[in-house]
Amino acid sequence: MDNTERPKLIVAIEKCFFEGMRRGWASGAPAKANFPFNGAKGYEFHPLIVGELDRHLHYMTLFDYFFTNQESRTSYGTTVILYLGNPVWVMNYGGWYRKEAVPIVKKALMAAYKENLFCGGRGINGFFCDEWLDLEYEN
Repeated sequence: MDNTERPKLIVAIEKCFFEGMRRGWASGAPAKANFPFNGAKGYEFHPLIVGELDRHLHYMTLFDYFFTNQESRTSYGTTVILYLGNPVWVMNYGGWYRKEAVPIVKKALMAAYKENLFCGGRGINGFFCDEWLDLEYEN
């Protein structure tokens, strides 16, 4: 890949990330079970191709998979974007929160994804929403 194509690829990676994450866990879409490994749940995303400017997207796939533990509140996972079958971007995440916090976590993530704001791959720090005035999302 020459130096003129590299910036276009970076823009395509960002577009793939936001489009894919808007269709993943935060959207409420059901995850595939045992994907891509036994015990994991996850999503596979192939970007929409709009025009010549998006030609790099044709060769991209986003995988977002995570593990939970029924014995605890912890979860962890990985998001990876492949280009021509090779990983070009990877994010690992993990942590815990109370089950009743899931709706605001999803809203905080979607708020960032819809605005194409990369906040370490997570939600907007200090996010509040009208439905849960007593809760604040902290990244």
